[in-house]
Amino acid sequence: MNPNRPARLNRAVLAVLGLLLLVTGAFVLLVGSGAVPAITGRLPVSADLPILPAGFLAPVWLPSAGLAAAVVVGLAALWWLAAQIARAPATDTWQLADDSRGGTTELDSATAAVSLAKEISAYPGVRGATARLVGAHQHPQLHMRVTAEDGASLPDLRQRIDEVAVPRLVGALDLTALDADVVLRWTGR
Repeated sequence: MNPNRPARLNRAVLAVLGLLLLVTGAFVLLVGSGAVPAITGRLPVSADLPILPAGFLAPVWLPSAGLAAAVVVGLAALWWLAAQIARAPATDTWQLADDSRGGTTELDSATAAVSLAKEISAYPGVRGATARLVGAHQHPQLHMRVTAEDGASLPDLRQRIDEVAVPRLVGALDLTALDADVVLRWTGR
């Protein structure tokens, strides 16, 4: 599960809306300023006529339809906001050892993830790294984001993460399995 799953949808929707608003604004600006007389002559309504005829009464259902459309748009906006907030599950506190005689050992999974991120950040060619370890101790998930220098070899970096960093974390936390994903990015242009 990618912790940034709404990002692609956000970019697509915002790009389409931005393009639509840009084209509409340019069209209205050109028509309103009279810079495009060929289009203004073909408009179905003359500029000196009133928009609505005298005595016009809106249909009775029009306010209800407007309200229904506003509710749908509002619910869609709330759904979008909820998707932004729920990007990744919260970290947990794991109980690693349960011995009634000696007490319990607890570990905040965020602490383990920070040490992994620091280790990966020290690799050659890595500019920075973040990690999130989420879920229960029995079924953890690891999400990593690694930003590499422009000249870094991403296959070599991925291999080192897979063969050194993640197995070291698995061994340190005494995990039976670990679902992991990594997003590798280059810096610069």
